[in-house]
Amino acid sequence: MTRTRKAAYIATVYAHLAAFHLPFLSDLRDAGFTVHAYAAPDHGRDEVDAAEFTCRDLPFSRNPLAPGNLRAMRELIGWLKRERYDLIHVHTPNASVVCRLAARLAGRPYPKIVYTAHGFHF
Repeated sequence: MTRTRKAAYIATVYAHLAAFHLPFLSDLRDAGFTVHAYAAPDHGRDEVDAAEFTCRDLPFSRNPLAPGNLRAMRELIGWLKRERYDLIHVHTPNASVVCRLAARLAGRPYPKIVYTAHGFHF
């Protein structure tokens, strides 16, 4: 029996995923992946949910020093251990750092973590 391939799309807020990535999430689903979206809840969550992707809320903050990012990392470590993703695609600076640290701390080899930079924050 073949295991279903899984992908995680991760950004600081759902609005980012809704605005830029729904076509790519759909492409992965059409290619046979189960796709989960991770972000902090905002007005974009409804659109991602309406496209029938599993939404997993994390308390990300755009402020890199906010305690919510540490809570998001702890929660994400648990999800990464359970889900065993074949592909993780991260977006937005804070979510990308938190996710890559969580993947390392999850104790599983995650060789397919892709980060897409969207603009430069300087």
